[in-house]
Amino acid sequence: MEHLIPMNDTKTKKERLIAQISTSRMHAEGTADFLKEIAGNLEGKIKMNQFLTFLFPVTVGLYAAIDKTSQYFDILTYVSGFLSTIVGIMTLWIVTGKKNNDLGKLQESYAFNTLLKDTYLNLQERLQEQDNSYDDVYHIYTILKAKDDFNAKEDEKLLKDKSARTKIMFNFLKKHNKPCISCNTVPKKFHKSKGCNVCGNVKK
Repeated sequence: MEHLIPMNDTKTKKERLIAQISTSRMHAEGTADFLKEIAGNLEGKIKMNQFLTFLFPVTVGLYAAIDKTSQYFDILTYVSGFLSTIVGIMTLWIVTGKKNNDLGKLQESYAFNTLLKDTYLNLQERLQEQDNSYDDVYHIYTILKAKDDFNAKEDEKLLKDKSARTKIMFNFLKKHNKPCISCNTVPKKFHKSKGCNVCGNVKK
């Protein structure tokens, strides 16, 4: 791996490394928040399908047991047919799309990015507080950054969302009320096609 920091005087190297670690920490935090949201939505859909799968045989049982002259017979007929269709479609989507496997990968990557965020913060604080820690911190950071970059590529394959990078930046800047380095505004509304190339903030 190429040197991430130009080999100038120690002070300059230290300041630049602190800035790079801070940027990496920002991306790790933003990615963790984004993955948590995506994983939560997917987990909700899977749990909903599990609930509907449980509910379906209950309605079928009631449908079979109730008298055909009952006022509830037509309602149970409709509900049973509706649940049958929804459960079938959602189960097919979950199984063929390997959504349970995707959920596991999302949760694993979320945990990794959360740990990465905390580790980057520890490295940054160590570098700021200890004058002779540059070499050790630089060595650890280059190893972490390589793993971080590899994991980011795997996340891109999993998410299949070309706007994920800008969404992550948008969420982080909005969360911390920070202005974007490109549009110089704190993001308020995301728009992947009409927004800023860095944060996706809608341009007026």
